[in-house]
Amino acid sequence: MRLEQRIAAAVLAPVLLLAAVPPALAELAGQYVIRGTNPSGQQYEGRAAIKSADGVYQVVWKIGERKHVGTGILKGELFSVVYQATGRGQRPGVVVYEVQDDGSLVGVWVGLGRTETGTERWRPAERR
Repeated sequence: MRLEQRIAAAVLAPVLLLAAVPPALAELAGQYVIRGTNPSGQQYEGRAAIKSADGVYQVVWKIGERKHVGTGILKGELFSVVYQATGRGQRPGVVVYEVQDDGSLVGVWVGLGRTETGTERWRPAERR
């Protein structure tokens, strides 16, 4: 292989890898509208924001008057977040979302020490 061909291959390889990543996975950062269901079956709605910093995501969401904060990581199509509601005596939990082709997140969550799960679907706010 000639030098020019090797240079072209080296330049194109990262571009081709990025092109292979579905657009929904390319950037999770943004605003979301939430619809969820508690373990008891009660439905709820809210809003969320995700910020990205070096492969780690800071997540803030508000459901009713409750604010939750969390830290997440993306592995393949799974976005996992450890979270805690703000305020005194709140318990942490974990949620795992599957990133959908349309950029929405579909997940299941559980609070620390609990045995029942809830569900959530986050849709990008601009596609409401």
